[in-house]
Amino acid sequence: MGARAGGSGHRGLGLILLAVGRVLLLLVLAGVARAGGEEGEAPRLAAIRFSGNSHLSGGELRSVMRLRQSAWWRPFRTPRYAGADFLAVDLHAVEERYRAEGFPFARVLDAEVRYNEGGDRVRITLTVDEGPLISLAGVKRRGLRDAWEKDLAAGCRLQRGAPLSWPAVLAERDRVSAYCSDRGFALGRTELSVRYEADMAEVVIDVDPGQRVLVDSIQIRGLTRTRDLAVRREIQLRPGDPLTARRILDSRQRLLDTGLFTRARLVPQFPDSTKPAANIEVDLEERKPAWYGVGAGYSSSDQVRLLSEWGMRNLNGRGLRLALTGKLYYSLNPGFRGGGINLREGLMQADLLEPWFLGMRLQGIASPYLRWLREEGFEQQFIGYDLALRREMSRWTRVSIGLQSKHVRTTQKDVRPRYTTRFVNLDLADDRRDNIFDPTRGHYAQSLAEYAGGLLGGSNQFGRLTLNWQSYHSPEPGWVLAARVRVGWIDPLGGGPVAGTAADTLRLSRIPWEERFRLGGGTTIRGYGEGMVGRRDTQNRAIGGLAMALMSAEIRFPLVSIVQGALFVDAGNVWADPKSFTFARFTSGFRDQDYNALNAAWGIGVGLRVKTPVGPFRFDYGFKVGTGRGPGDGPGNLHVALGQAF
Repeated sequence: MGARAGGSGHRGLGLILLAVGRVLLLLVLAGVARAGGEEGEAPRLAAIRFSGNSHLSGGELRSVMRLRQSAWWRPFRTPRYAGADFLAVDLHAVEERYRAEGFPFARVLDAEVRYNEGGDRVRITLTVDEGPLISLAGVKRRGLRDAWEKDLAAGCRLQRGAPLSWPAVLAERDRVSAYCSDRGFALGRTELSVRYEADMAEVVIDVDPGQRVLVDSIQIRGLTRTRDLAVRREIQLRPGDPLTARRILDSRQRLLDTGLFTRARLVPQFPDSTKPAANIEVDLEERKPAWYGVGAGYSSSDQVRLLSEWGMRNLNGRGLRLALTGKLYYSLNPGFRGGGINLREGLMQADLLEPWFLGMRLQGIASPYLRWLREEGFEQQFIGYDLALRREMSRWTRVSIGLQSKHVRTTQKDVRPRYTTRFVNLDLADDRRDNIFDPTRGHYAQSLAEYAGGLLGGSNQFGRLTLNWQSYHSPEPGWVLAARVRVGWIDPLGGGPVAGTAADTLRLSRIPWEERFRLGGGTTIRGYGEGMVGRRDTQNRAIGGLAMALMSAEIRFPLVSIVQGALFVDAGNVWADPKSFTFARFTSGFRDQDYNALNAAWGIGVGLRVKTPVGPFRFDYGFKVGTGRGPGDGPGNLHVALGQAF
């Protein structure tokens, strides 16, 4: 792989002088550092200024540097000058930013590091020579088959007449190389050259695909408990298949996703250099078969939580997994305890997972459970099971179909004391977040359709649809812009009323208390109690709704060390009658002040995030804004939890 320049002779000479100049500049920088700041604390970096720049602003250039100047939006940070080594890396980053914008000959001519008299403050001035703006004259790919050239030309992002972006040029070279590799030509060579003429440049990519490489054999090492079949079924290559880097990487990821291994390496070996054949060596390290854990925590809904888990993975050597989970929730609110030590909530659940159901790449999951719940004024007991089949459509997309059944006993007044609800559901999700516990980039989209009753039997019949979208963007390191939209709708399809309280509409009374939409709390609308948004009954309990809409936006920013700050706004509501929902409910809910249970409830607040190995520990305080604050409600609520709100 290489790069060369052709065309006008003065262009080649310019590249040589540029390289020599950069070496001299770095040597000068190495001698610029003064004794100030070498002993004790490094000097404070007061400002970074630029001269000679006209196409890119100082702010755009500073954004690619690791050194930072003082800023009002970082009040808890005191930027320091880390020395000539840091500055040298930043000079390279500035030049790379220019190359990305179409200035391949841009360079930093001088870097002045000026100390104050006390030696505890530094100002840096960078002088740049932007050079000419070079436009793209065209792209040539040589050595490819006609069909390949047609495919590559259709997907090329380099546009004639656009500024010559060097990162985009390198990306195109890598795309051509990957295209050949994905067709089995893993040992091919790709060479890049750029021909300059005045203010235009032509990109030439020469390709020598070589011979197609085939897989000769697959050898697996490191297995003691796991059967050979459980490994081979996850590998995307078979003897005789073309060797591709993508299938190697996908196979490694699939092996790690099984949860059976702590390490997985797939290394192609070429025993005979005269033959285009590869042996793949798979080196694995197995996890311990059993695990257990106990834990305790506290949530802002006045609950102390106790958790325990025991499990066995790889029961039959093929990845069968069994897990037993127990959870206990103890409320600190005397209204739930009734003066004693009664628990508010408990759960006992078993989960059995078969990763290859009926020999297909289809996960089968069975989860029987027993759960009890104590609310103010009534208790509920649930006995049920969940059955699901789940298929990974790609690295990011999954689809599952499930069957759920729950038998409910309740002491709630004016509610049927016993009833059964059976569901069938279809769940489609696309998860492209970089980290599911603390995402900074990507998005998450989910659609969940459920149907209860009918041929499934049970006491209730209704349909439910929930749509969810979450998006994350990081404009610079440590900063995250997060947003979400969630909507839902329930349609009662038949059956008699489950509940008959005065606050319930006839349609809402056909939906069990636990199946209605609810909002409010640390993961939905902060500033409000758990599930306390919307219309309430005579005991001041939110009755839930048949329609739901929720919108949130959050800015997370670095403060100091492992601590992040956050500003957020949440808005939404649930409606017993879907006809009550209009978009005007959101504007009225924010603008008006008198309590209105039909308007959107708004929560605005601030938060802190403390990073831990298991995710951020979160403190959020939300203020009730607009018409969502009901009679007797406080101005806001503190929410404490592990993990981001979304």
